[in-house]
Amino acid sequence: MGDDAQLLSILTSANIACGGHAGDPDTMFRTLALARDSGVTLGAHPGRADRIGVGRRVIPLLANDIGRICAAQIGALRGVAALMRVPVAYVKLHGAPANPAARNPSVADAFVAAVQKIDPELAVLAISSTQAEHASRAAGAAASRLLSFLETGRMPVVDGDQIALAAQSICAHDDSVGAAAMAREVRYLLTARGVQIASFMGT
Repeated sequence: MGDDAQLLSILTSANIACGGHAGDPDTMFRTLALARDSGVTLGAHPGRADRIGVGRRVIPLLANDIGRICAAQIGALRGVAALMRVPVAYVKLHGAPANPAARNPSVADAFVAAVQKIDPELAVLAISSTQAEHASRAAGAAASRLLSFLETGRMPVVDGDQIALAAQSICAHDDSVGAAAMAREVRYLLTARGVQIASFMGT
């Protein structure tokens, strides 16, 4: 749609449309090749399947919708990228999905949870100070605190200090922004560190 080659020679990261608001296998392949040759970090840019409005028209979006949008489009871009042996490093929502994810905690949580399910190694690029940013940061921050506790027996707290704990369980409040994403990130990181996760009742 624009002068991709010239733009990619300037940028450090590029959000690649992956079949929703724009993009198809050929344009994805060409853009990925240009980005790879320019040394640019690649990100998936999923959006509403709204070619006429370029994914920017206000169309009602439910939290359940965003997972399917992300799965289909991130999967498409990663499939093409795999043919070229180039990594997709992050996800940034486009237009219509990005706006409700910025304002609505349930949509933000669903977005971050979907990315975590698809690949916990994918980073989330979100608009600053939005619900999407809060949800993605909450997931990583909680996991980091728990890993620190498991290694030292001391839990970092909000004032910057640490307190000694002998805890047998981890609580995730379902009314917290990013609760599902946080729990998923915690489980993933603990399992990756070889920590066995089981009920505190021993069942």
